[in-house]
Amino acid sequence: MAARFVYLTGKGGCGKTLLAELLAEGARRRGLPVLRLSLDDRDETGSVDGEPRKPTPTGTLVLDRRTALRNLLASLFRLGFIADRLLDSSSFRAVAEAAPGVTELVTLAWIEQVGSRLVKGLVVVDGPSSGHAVALLRSPQTVLGLASSGAIAGAAHNLEQLLTDPRRFRSLVVSTPEDFSLNESQLLSTELAELGVAALPPVLNAVYPLHADPAQLAWLEQAANDDQTLVGARWHQQRARRHASVIEQLESADRNAIVIPFLFGGNGQQPGHERMAAAERLSGRVLGAFS
Repeated sequence: MAARFVYLTGKGGCGKTLLAELLAEGARRRGLPVLRLSLDDRDETGSVDGEPRKPTPTGTLVLDRRTALRNLLASLFRLGFIADRLLDSSSFRAVAEAAPGVTELVTLAWIEQVGSRLVKGLVVVDGPSSGHAVALLRSPQTVLGLASSGAIAGAAHNLEQLLTDPRRFRSLVVSTPEDFSLNESQLLSTELAELGVAALPPVLNAVYPLHADPAQLAWLEQAANDDQTLVGARWHQQRARRHASVIEQLESADRNAIVIPFLFGGNGQQPGHERMAAAERLSGRVLGAFS
């Protein structure tokens, strides 16, 4: 079975890195080989140099842009020493970085090459935030608009075929249940659809749970404001009600979002059962969309 790619993106701060971890955890528990790729140079959980290293214990490989460019050049010219000579040329590197779409195409080629070579299962791509995500996935079309033939055009055409094949590649747009994040995610979903990229159900992350029943909510609303515990509980439930309203609006608009609750604790210290339940829900919906 060919590798299947899930490309996570969304507004900065929406929690997509945590969701990439949860999706990878859930898919592994279902018996799938999983590889998580990070496009963040600052991520220190893994690296790639020359030949890809064995995945770290977290199953993560991190983009190395120079290595990614070398791999693409080697695949285009079939000779590694030519790729090395070109990389040693400061003029060539300057042109490659300045040419529209080329830097992004190099990143896409790395995702496809490393993902397809290392695993025949699920490749979870922790992608950039909204604006950069569109530019990255548009890069094959950008390059083909500049060069309709030749080796680089052939690579762009192959990558465009991958991005528009819903059996192999899908986007997963993440937002929080706040107006600004929701509006940005809807715009992002529209732009990705225009590129021909198939979408998974959107993810609504960090949803506050509604613990109180109507009678308890009424009591909290009337409670004294000088009790900080009650003030905090009232704020929590007010936020939870707003989030519940957002979910109802999405359902009425036929946008059946994957709802992930706020995982209290942070820094990987969330209660085990809550984290496992979130991973199970997310992986089930994602893998079900591919089948």
